[in-house]
Order: sequence, then structure tokens, then C-alpha cells
Amino acid sequence: MKLSERKQFLIAIAVVLILAVAIVVGAIQFRLWFPQRAKVPTMLGIKVFTDAECTLELANTTLMAWGNVTYGLNNRTYWIKNVGNSNLTLNLEYSGLPANWTLSWDYDGTLLKLLEVRKITFMLTIPSTTPEGTYNWNMWIVADKT
Repeated sequence: MKLSERKQFLIAIAVVLILAVAIVVGAIQFRLWFPQRAKVPTMLGIKVFTDAECTLELANTTLMAWGNVTYGLNNRTYWIKNVGNSNLTLNLEYSGLPANWTLSWDYDGTLLKLLEVRKITFMLTIPSTTPEGTYNWNMWIVADKT
């Protein structure tokens, strides 16, 4: 046998052996196919902080004390962080605000993206006819899925 014929013979034997192994492995293996699906539900979450570095959290149900206020406009600034897994928008709700007082904020209703922090100023306006005293009301910052 010539050298080139011998190489061809060896290559042919190698191919036959590889095919034989593939057939044997295929004959002893059986596969079932299962497509997969998982759904991660929307989880809305926000945190409120009293500092721009977001290290001083104002936990849920914590008193947002305005302290001593003046007649007219009073401001308090907070930083709100989206800690959920979905983009959201915010709404301000309150109850029990004294008559003729107004509570608002400078949030413009735009989308708050995942992990985004937004500086928001709350504005409390107190009429000059308000008698001295301590006043209480409730406020909610509501996160809505967009």
C-alpha cells in the first residue's frame, strides 16, 4: 500500500469509528424536550429619603414633621427612589388637611425609571387666618405602574 492510500485508509477508518460511536451514543440516549417559561410579576416599590445621598430613609408610617411653620408657603424637600422592578409614576393623596390649607408638590408626573431617584419638594400653604396650634393630617405617596 502506498503512503497516500494508507492515509486515506486510516482516515476512512477514523470516520467509520466516529460514526459508530455517534450511533452507539445516539442509541443509548433518549431526550425529552421541555420548553420553559417564567413570569416575574410587577413589584412596585418606592423609598423616601431626607438626603440626596439616599442614606437617611423616611420609613413608611414615619411622621413627616413640618416643625414650626409660617403663614404662607412652607417647603420640604425629599428624594424618592424607585426600588421596584417596573417603571412607575407617582400620585399625592392626603386626608384631614385643615380647612383652606393646601398641600402640593413639584413632581411633574413623568416616568420614574427603575432605581431612579427624584428630588421632590412638597409645598404646604397655610392661610394667615389659621389659629396657633398643632395640626395633624395624613399623606400618601402612591406609586402606579405605567
